[in-house]
Amino acid sequence: MSTKIYQSTKNMPQRKRTPSDNVKRVGLNPAQLHFLQVLSHIKTNEAFMELKRLVRNFYAQQLQKEADKCWAEGKINDNLLNEHLRTPYL
Repeated sequence: MSTKIYQSTKNMPQRKRTPSDNVKRVGLNPAQLHFLQVLSHIKTNEAFMELKRLVRNFYAQQLQKEADKCWAEGKINDNLLNEHLRTPYL
């Protein structure tokens, strides 16, 4: 099998278009790229579990801050927490 190097894309052979060609492709942002670099250094299951714990704790703190903010703004209160909000099943 030979490998061809094309000087421009107009000389490249065209492939059949698929429905996924209509999907907008978005690149990774700097935070996502950095996280991937961090993940490349994970070599053991223990390191992976520690990173999972750190990420879980980070999101738990963010959720707690948002809940505290909603409580302070009166969006949630004891009455709302004691209310039965489930959809009744027939």
